[in-house]
Amino acid sequence: MTSRDLFLRRSTDTSGNTRWEQTPIISAALRGEMVVLDGIHRIDGDAVSALQQLACDREVHLADGSRLLRWDR
Repeated sequence: MTSRDLFLRRSTDTSGNTRWEQTPIISAALRGEMVVLDGIHRIDGDAVSALQQLACDREVHLADGSRLLRWDR
């Protein structure tokens, strides 16, 4: 699992077009909720560092080109 897979999921619509869907981590971050990261010890260290950027800096660059920033930025 990569950091991209933690934040966004690639899917296709009924027409076959590719689109990005938010994962529960991003949905929770947008709503100010918490997420339980059960099994985090199994993922790659780079993915964990992306989580650190979200948790500590309150920002993350997403694979679809968008950014999630804290309220004052």
